[in-house]
Amino acid sequence: MREKIAVRRVVLSLFLILIVAIVFDVTTTFRREFHERGTVPEELLTRGELLTEAMRLAGNPNVDGIQPDEVHLSCDRDSCVATITDHDLRDDSARAEQTRVVFLRSREGWAIEWAGDRWKCWSGRGNPFLVFDWQKSFCS
Repeated sequence: MREKIAVRRVVLSLFLILIVAIVFDVTTTFRREFHERGTVPEELLTRGELLTEAMRLAGNPNVDGIQPDEVHLSCDRDSCVATITDHDLRDDSARAEQTRVVFLRSREGWAIEWAGDRWKCWSGRGNPFLVFDWQKSFCS
């Protein structure tokens, strides 16, 4: 009986390690797909300010007064991820831009943990293999 319990604990431990590894891979994979911003504000935010700060980092409000096409905020207990997407940009090189901001919660409030951008370029203005896909390098 004790051997069965020990085996179950080992299996459960391995399963939990696998889940943590999958979650870690999912949360770090997008970082390889975005151009990381070098400097982000370090002030603490309230949960209600997260989307406003993400919108500001994405360049909104902008001089044209154009609102982003898609705005998403996904949260769990200790983190939030904001994604702001602008399609059909008024730009001769980039046709779409996406900004992603990761917030982490502490006792004092929420802080930006990471922020980055990626683009979809017009044909001939970016990586020729990524004409219809996102790329982390600027469009030329």
